[in-house]
Amino acid sequence: AQLAGMAAAALLCMALLVALGLLRGRAASVLSLALSTALVAASLIVPVSRLAGPGLVPAPALPNAPGAKAPLTRDEVNGGRFLASVNRDGQLIATNVHCASTKTLPGCDFRAFWVASLTESPVDIGSWVYSASGRASHGKVHYYVAPYAFPQEYALNQKAFSDPSEESVRRLKDRGVRYLYADRGASPVSRELKRYAQLIWSSPTVEIYKIS
Repeated sequence: AQLAGMAAAALLCMALLVALGLLRGRAASVLSLALSTALVAASLIVPVSRLAGPGLVPAPALPNAPGAKAPLTRDEVNGGRFLASVNRDGQLIATNVHCASTKTLPGCDFRAFWVASLTESPVDIGSWVYSASGRASHGKVHYYVAPYAFPQEYALNQKAFSDPSEESVRRLKDRGVRYLYADRGASPVSRELKRYAQLIWSSPTVEIYKIS
């Protein structure tokens, strides 16, 4: 509103100069066009709070917002690149990374799309905020902090990393999963996982497994 008022005042001053004969010809035309453009642009500037309609839940202040952990660790990047190099046919992968700041916390910002990006692979349950089920939660809670819409499937995914068994890994395989991207910075990863899947790459914090 303040910018619009300033632009309007400038237009009024220009009109006065034209009326007094102090501004004419091409200079008057160019200045008029510039000030008119500024006035229109200023009128379009509205506070972000006014863009949210009634009933929408404002974005909360997050304890682990994007940027809280940046850049990614060397292990995370190298692990992702390795998986991309071996998964050239784009098989489905599973991961325990779901939060933007890597560490999985209730109500975190579930926009950890970097796993799919680095691995160049589709992720079974990675970050779901822009899915149909994720957006459907908006209005109850903000969609990017909403938990996964299918809690039993999410629990199965997490258990395969933290407390694996032959059955839990087999059920992931039945879902089409062929690789696991395990990040200890996100949540606990059991040492027993290598009993049920083949460890094909490892580092101090990230491990890559293949499900045969």
